[in-house]
Amino acid sequence: MPALGFMQDMFTVDERAKRVHIPIYRYGDVNFETSVICYTSDDTALVTDDFTERPLSEESRVTFSAGERVSLGTY
Repeated sequence: MPALGFMQDMFTVDERAKRVHIPIYRYGDVNFETSVICYTSDDTALVTDDFTERPLSEESRVTFSAGERVSLGTY
């Protein structure tokens, strides 16, 4: 069974940056397609005040093709 994750537990983002690049890594068996919903939630930063929400829904799904080990998209 593959596992998906980040290389770090925490990321600091410059608020002047309009986007953040956080690769998602895939470990284990990569012989089939898999996906994960990657969404945001507020904590010290607030949705709409500090960032644009990535909702917990299908529109936030990141799909890995068979053989793909890292998603390099900007979210």
